[in-house]
Amino acid sequence: MLDGYGVSASLPLGQADFVNETFNRILLELQLTPISPAFLLPYDYGLVPVDDGLSSFIFLKGGHATIHTFPLRSVYFVDIFSQDPLEQEQVTQVFKTFLPFNQELSRSFSVQRNRPVKSESFNSNEVFGPHVLARFNPQRNLSLEEANRFLEGLIADIGMTPITRSFSLLDRYQNPQFLSSIVMIAESHLSIHQDLKTHQVWFDIFSCKMFDYASVEALLTHAFGHVDYFSTIPRGQKHDERSTHLTNPKKLDERTKKALNVWKNK
Repeated sequence: MLDGYGVSASLPLGQADFVNETFNRILLELQLTPISPAFLLPYDYGLVPVDDGLSSFIFLKGGHATIHTFPLRSVYFVDIFSQDPLEQEQVTQVFKTFLPFNQELSRSFSVQRNRPVKSESFNSNEVFGPHVLARFNPQRNLSLEEANRFLEGLIADIGMTPITRSFSLLDRYQNPQFLSSIVMIAESHLSIHQDLKTHQVWFDIFSCKMFDYASVEALLTHAFGHVDYFSTIPRGQKHDERSTHLTNPKKLDERTKKALNVWKNK
């Protein structure tokens, strides 16, 4: 996980072609192999204009890589969830090379996905949201539909704002090993990854908004049974609410905003 603050205002964090090319080059440099192309999502019609930006996610085998850029704040947030080992220092350096940020203002954090993670204590008034990590074993394989329906239902349960429907896939057509599902929200993303051989499931909510995260464990238990571990990691400890001098050149009228959001009412 990387919160990259202090990005140069000249870096085109809002341009889809730049983010797409750069994010893919970063994954190649880290020797991570995508199992899907990047999905790029503009977010320029939200409730808070200064939070306009671009989100991208790429499925990895049994995991994902996401980036959420906020050009008007000169910041981007990254979450890489991989079954392949990654060194925190290497990841930080690669991002600093391709998407330079101010290291003193920024924060990187790593955990091992197969080990219980101790929840960090934090003051909800001093951070903007938690990263929820959980692991459980339902003793059966989930279907793509089940994973999708759970994630989309959870969005409403925790009061988040969807910007996509849920996307899911198997890591390969013949003899798949992993099922993955992810949904992008204005506050970042939610995901599920299951090892189809062991039935073990990893779940996360990467959030830029505070919510009733304690209720999520009960929702997971109700849907899937015993949760092996459940942890929360604070995000935004160094968050600066100020924006840059940049302004959004694209202004949407109310009719256009309505057209872009019609799908949410179905």
